[in-house]
Amino acid sequence: MTSRVNILVFEYEPLFTDGRVVRVKSLINYLLDIGVQVSLFSLGDRNSVQRTNEFVHHQIKYPGMGRVNKAGDSNAPRHNRWINDIIKSVGRLVFPDRYVFSLVSIVGRLRSELADGDILIISMPWFSSIILCAFPMLLAKRINMVLDYRDLWSNNPIFVHGAVRRLFARWIERRALSRARLVAVTTVGAKEYFARMGYHAIHISNGITQADMNGILKQCPNRIGGTSNTEPTVLGYFGVLGGNRDCLNLLKLLFENRLALRVYGRLDTEHLLACQDSFKGSLSREDCFVEASRCDALMVVIRKAENSDYAIPGKIYESIAMRKPIILYCPTEALALTYLRDIEYPHLHIDSEDDGIINYSLITQILKFYGTYAGRELRGEWAVPIREREYERLLDILVERNLIQFDKGTLQTKGSFEGVCQS
Repeated sequence: MTSRVNILVFEYEPLFTDGRVVRVKSLINYLLDIGVQVSLFSLGDRNSVQRTNEFVHHQIKYPGMGRVNKAGDSNAPRHNRWINDIIKSVGRLVFPDRYVFSLVSIVGRLRSELADGDILIISMPWFSSIILCAFPMLLAKRINMVLDYRDLWSNNPIFVHGAVRRLFARWIERRALSRARLVAVTTVGAKEYFARMGYHAIHISNGITQADMNGILKQCPNRIGGTSNTEPTVLGYFGVLGGNRDCLNLLKLLFENRLALRVYGRLDTEHLLACQDSFKGSLSREDCFVEASRCDALMVVIRKAENSDYAIPGKIYESIAMRKPIILYCPTEALALTYLRDIEYPHLHIDSEDDGIINYSLITQILKFYGTYAGRELRGEWAVPIREREYERLLDILVERNLIQFDKGTLQTKGSFEGVCQS
């Protein structure tokens, strides 16, 4: 049993508004705030170790891995990009992700740094981490594995394509699940999915941090923002566009009808060309809240290919916290849509899987939606999960299962975790 928590994630820190690592970063901040030591292992463009008294970051070099500029293009050297392209091509034929090529480096670093009985929280899913969990003899040590699923894996079209590879994925994932000491998921739907597979998972919801909540209240204390009545209604989008997250047809319709849209984040070439001057680049998380407060409504995109049946994007919770009406571009079966309907939050659903809906009548619906909600005060009993409260529950479970040694009676935090977002 240890008082140190080890975390493995594919990348750190987060790129732009990328939710895949935001969850890990907020967990690390919470653990450090309450006095728990953290060792983080991540992939990067070099081998390095950064240390403070409570936090150690081990960066493990991955060949050809480059950062991404605001237009979404890799800034790695050209020969590294070629290596990346070759690895991606081979990976699509053999493995569900390219990071498996760094598995030897990951295992070597973990074997040198971890001891028997240590806890290792792995941010899921990525294929290398699944192999690591499925075959613990790779580490040759008795490590307590905790799997933190932000997204599901073996049933997820993002990661697994084709019947043969899906069967292999399910086999290896079952091995990983059977060896894990704890499995955490972000939605009740994902918990029920694992239950049908015969595995017990705990629900640790996505949400917003108390720092995010404080920033939101600072930017719009009455949670009313946007433009004045004499200016056009502004729709904001924050995040990634491209690949599985495609909304080109919707963007073209919005621009053809001269609706004001501001886009921030990381875009592929096609979405970048479609947005043109409406693309404003990338921002820090704090600045995203500043710009979002100036929008009248916010757009959230999640497609079927992004496992929308089991995932709720963190941007849903952030939009609710800011009291911004939501235009949700998603399938009719999306869990995010069910969630908004259940809490009766103001939203307009656009079916992402029905191209026939992208026509002028949709513009009429959007304008009607604007007239009802945009730029107005939204009042209701809409609470959003505060991440720190969710992590308190996770810590309780880790202590209860003797996976970590921590005296909650000595818990000291840098701020109160209110856990409430109501008006």
